[in-house]
Amino acid sequence: MERRARVAVIGAGPAGLCAARHILSRLEAFDPPVIYEMTDHLGGTWYYEERVGKYENGYPVQSSMYRDLRTNLPKEIMMFPDFPFDDRLPSFMHHSSVQQYLEKYCQRYDIARHIKFNTVVEKVKPVSMETETGGAVTWEVISRSTCGDQKTQTFDSVFICNGHYSDPHLPYIPGIEHFKGKVLHSHAYRYPEPFANKSVVVLGARASGVDISIELAKVNAQVILSHNRPTISLPPPLGIRQASAVVGVLEDGSLQFQDGSVTQADVLLFCTGYNFNFPFLCPSDLGLDVQDLFVTPLYKYLLPPGFPSIFFIGICKIICPFIHFDCQVKFALAVLEGSVELPTQEEMEKEVQREVQRKQDTGVQMKHLLNLENDQWDYYVDLARVGRFTPPQPVLESLFKEVILSHNRPTISLPPPLGIRQASAVVGVLEDGSLQFQDGSVTQADVLLFCTGYNFNFPFLCPSDLGLDVQDLFVTPLYKYLLPPGFPSIFFIGICKIICPFIHFDCQVKFALAVLEGSVELPTQEEMEKEVQREVQRKQDTGVQMKHLLNLENDQWDYYVDLARVGRFTPPQPVLESLFKEVSIQRQKDPQKYRQINYRLIDATQWELLEAPTEQTD
Repeated sequence: MERRARVAVIGAGPAGLCAARHILSRLEAFDPPVIYEMTDHLGGTWYYEERVGKYENGYPVQSSMYRDLRTNLPKEIMMFPDFPFDDRLPSFMHHSSVQQYLEKYCQRYDIARHIKFNTVVEKVKPVSMETETGGAVTWEVISRSTCGDQKTQTFDSVFICNGHYSDPHLPYIPGIEHFKGKVLHSHAYRYPEPFANKSVVVLGARASGVDISIELAKVNAQVILSHNRPTISLPPPLGIRQASAVVGVLEDGSLQFQDGSVTQADVLLFCTGYNFNFPFLCPSDLGLDVQDLFVTPLYKYLLPPGFPSIFFIGICKIICPFIHFDCQVKFALAVLEGSVELPTQEEMEKEVQREVQRKQDTGVQMKHLLNLENDQWDYYVDLARVGRFTPPQPVLESLFKEVILSHNRPTISLPPPLGIRQASAVVGVLEDGSLQFQDGSVTQADVLLFCTGYNFNFPFLCPSDLGLDVQDLFVTPLYKYLLPPGFPSIFFIGICKIICPFIHFDCQVKFALAVLEGSVELPTQEEMEKEVQREVQRKQDTGVQMKHLLNLENDQWDYYVDLARVGRFTPPQPVLESLFKEVSIQRQKDPQKYRQINYRLIDATQWELLEAPTEQTD
């Protein structure tokens, strides 16, 4: 009988519990996991405790929960795929409901008896081992219990699930030593009452920065939210003032902002995220560069190319965490089981380099390298395709984005005075002439106005002569959404939808001319056709219908970068992508008034909102 693989799991938070659950479902291939947890409880960052600083044993408090935190993602896209939340819970839950959910998950899959509580992992190191089939790597894990007992164990694989919400990231501010008030990070914030009637400068306007600012304002704190993002819409009665980034502290202790203004404050509260921290690893042994805000190279954001049996679960940011953990764990176990054949180390390193370069070409800074956001859904589909498991349902992506550009979609925010009533799709006309909607309701109308788009029409072409299938709402196959694979000298400029049209046309024309000039060497017809097939399949796997095949929307920016890279021209500036997304959000918020907003481009990466709209006429 073949020996079962031994796996160590570091951390009993959501990622660690997810890893354990799937390992325990494959006991024909794996021994039950050994789960190391430094505290006396499971749940990781979701376990709330009022104390801050350090435990009695000298180890830092892990939780970053504050008392009144509610989730910023609805439970419908937070849950593990095979274990739903209680239907009676609201979509945006109190953090205690998530902790209870994790405890029930642990109970349902009988995980707790495999957890070594109060056990700190001190060292994880690879150990070469010669076998009959050649060299192999095992992992030596050295741990110590809180009562001082040290233990060394050997494993075939390690899942690193210690999270990244315990080591606060504190950007350096020149002159900070002159600040006379209290300085803390959101990691040490629990509730607003101690800050009542104080002046507080909050640094950072991601989820925690905005949430905490609102909490503080409700206890009459004078709050300044300092950030370098566009102005955020906040409830007006709260009186939260927004300011540019803090750039220094003057000798008298006052804070100086980027725009030159200054202020005095009682409290300086950093809501600036967390550093990556793996004190039990020597990154250079694994060929890794671990900085405060990024880790690289990781193949599939998951494993070091030279050590494909150690996995960093949940290292990415701006994700649906439980779905993310689930997909990564399934892929990792498929690697260990041998159902996924990885590329060579060199090929994996090159793929990571290409992905890093792709992000940098779109203006992504290295510190944001592991931010997935909307890219996460393609990532899950890719993991599922290679790992041969079912990807997350497309509806989860839709709910995450909260924007669907058709009107079988969530209710749009419209100003009440307009008297616009919203209804589901029209599905028929009854004999008396009334219109019937999808929900069964009916209405009489004087006018039926179709705002349903346009068909493709090329009356001067015989599509079959070009090997094309031209339907009302899509055309395929087009390599790079531009040319028929068998006829690389005819180009369909501007055939895509939901784009920035003039930028789109410009990039396509430049690429087409590069093809004609011979500076772009196209693949063979067969290779181009296969690439189109892969792209169509990728979209269909994420739930895109064929009629929406040519809708690019947020994908357009990666498309332009790809055209520019191959065509050797300069891609559109990253600021254009940022502004496109901002306008999409504002359009969704207020379809009536979003056109009254005025913007100004500052440089290649930044834009600003103008204070007052201006209108010029010829």
